[in-house]
Parts: sequence; structure tokens; C-alpha cells
Amino acid sequence: HAGVFRCYEREERTSPSANIHALMAVAAWSRLHQNRLPEQYRKMVDSALDYLLEEEGDHYEDKWHLSDLYTTSHALELFASLLPLDLTSDQYQRVMLKLCAMLEYVLGCRRQDGGFGTQGFSTVEETGYAGRALCAVVEAGIYVAPDALSGALAFLEGHDVMQDPPLWLGKTLYRSIPLAQAQQLSALAWLETLV
Repeated sequence: HAGVFRCYEREERTSPSANIHALMAVAAWSRLHQNRLPEQYRKMVDSALDYLLEEEGDHYEDKWHLSDLYTTSHALELFASLLPLDLTSDQYQRVMLKLCAMLEYVLGCRRQDGGFGTQGFSTVEETGYAGRALCAVVEAGIYVAPDALSGALAFLEGHDVMQDPPLWLGKTLYRSIPLAQAQQLSALAWLETLV
């Protein structure tokens, strides 16, 4: 894909997460500027957004993370933040369709203990990603069942990230404790405002 963000030069497989994170930064800037996307970057934004919207399915995989909730939850948070911006009507419709499909996927990763996980059990890190994404969706005016929010909050309050298995991929699997803790704390803070 030409015109998309890459993690490094000559990258073989484009990373959805690199494009999601770049667009999250642009969306944050746009919210501070009357919800207008920066004209000088419009072509680049359109290319990255088209790349993400052309990806088939209801979730994104990432080559650096074992859990699809990592990339999918960030994408859900991104797409919710794009809704008030000056998208074309076609982009808005495509973003909404993808957002609804991803929301269903994320909610499908909810476990009986209220947490979220893709390996058959909940983890604090994955619940943090999912909790933030659900908060972004709610703040965009889209309904999410209150028990999904309260369940995530209760799980995050009652579990320690040190019990999580490693989810990051390098030469071996590893845990990024500071990142997982940051997800837990930011999701807790956001969920507490909505529950």
C-alpha cells in the first residue's frame, strides 16, 4: 500500500497498528482545531484510513502482539474519535460499518469474569484495551451495554497485571509491565467516569 505509515523502511507487511496510532495523533490534533483534519496531511490521512477500512473482517491482527484486542481496540478508539471530524460521507459510512463490526468482535471477547481476552481467559492488559475502546464508543454516542463497562471496571479493580501471561512478540514472548499497567490505570480512570 502506497502512502501508508510503516514501522521501518522496506517493511514487508504493513502494520495496521502503525497507521492506527498515526491517525490517532492526527485525530487528537483535529479535535483541538474545530474538528478539521489538517489539509496539508489530508491525502496521507485518506490513504491510511482507506488502508484500514479495506482490511477485511471485524478485527485487526498485529505482528508484535499475540492478542487481536491490542490492535482492534485501538482501532475502535480511533474510529470513534473520527466520527465528529470532517470525513467525507463515504468515509463516515465506512468508518461506522467497521466500528460496529469491531465493537461486536470486542464484546465477543468478554469473559464470564467481566474481563476480556482472546486466549479463552481474561487478562488485565486486554481488558484495559477493551475498556478504553468501549469508553470511546460510548462517548461517541453509541450504545454499549452497561454491564460490559461495569464488568471491565470490576475486573480491572480486582486483578494484578503481574498475573498476566506474556502477550508481546519479539524474538520470544515477553510482558511489557509498564505498558500493561498504563492500560489498566487509564481504562480504570475512564471507566470510572462512565459507570
